[in-house]
Amino acid sequence: MAAQLSDAILKQWHVEVYQHDESLDQGGVIDYQTKDIIKMKDGHYFIKSKCKYLVREQR
Repeated sequence: MAAQLSDAILKQWHVEVYQHDESLDQGGVIDYQTKDIIKMKDGHYFIKSKCKYLVREQR
């Protein structure tokens, strides 16, 4: 998953964030990631281990 998130950062793909099957972010661009967190460009932070991420590749 980290490699897919890295691709999403480099290619500015939109990522949806879910926790317990509930949408937390409808599709934003990741600003950066660390081992434990993801920071979206809109300023929201998400704990990697607590959330699921759906990467939407832009073609």
